[in-house]
Amino acid sequence: MRGKNIFAILDKNYAYKLFEEKKLVYFPDVANKRIKEIEIEKKSPEWAKETCLAKYKIIFAGGGFKTVRGTADKTGLKRNAWKILNHLFLNGFDRGRERVARPLDFISETGLFLYEEAKGDSLTAIIQAGNIKKIKKCLESSARWLAKLHKTAPPTEFGRFPDAIF
Repeated sequence: MRGKNIFAILDKNYAYKLFEEKKLVYFPDVANKRIKEIEIEKKSPEWAKETCLAKYKIIFAGGGFKTVRGTADKTGLKRNAWKILNHLFLNGFDRGRERVARPLDFISETGLFLYEEAKGDSLTAIIQAGNIKKIKKCLESSARWLAKLHKTAPPTEFGRFPDAIF
C-alpha cells in the first residue's frame, strides 16, 4: 500500500486514460461524446505527502462538462470511504435533501476514490460567513441527515463499518 504513487492522479495522461476508459460507467449521459480536455486542479496542500486531493473538470467535444473530485492516499482508508459512501448512496442517500455525492469508483493502483462534486458551500464556509439564518437552516439539515444516517443499516459485507476519514 505504501508504495503507491498517489500523485499520479494529477497527471493529465493518467486522468484522460481513466476517464476515457470508464466514461460509460461514470458519465452514461455523455458516453457518446469524446473527451476534449481535462483540467486538473490540485486541492491538497503542498505539505501533504500521504494524501492527494484533485478536482477534475472533464470537458466534452460539442459542449458540456462534468466535475469530479478525487482523493488518493497511501493508507487504504479511501477504499473504506468508497465502500461507505457507496453503501449510503445505494440505501436512500441518492436523492432528496439528504443526498450524498455519487461515488464513482475506487482505483486500487493509486488508492484513488472518485466521486461527483457536491454542489454548494461547505458547512465551515457557511458558519464563517456568519449569516445566522443560513447557519440555522444548514444545522437543521445536518441534523436531518444524521437522523437518516442513524436509521440506516450497516452493510453486512463489512461485519462493521470500517474507519474512514472523509
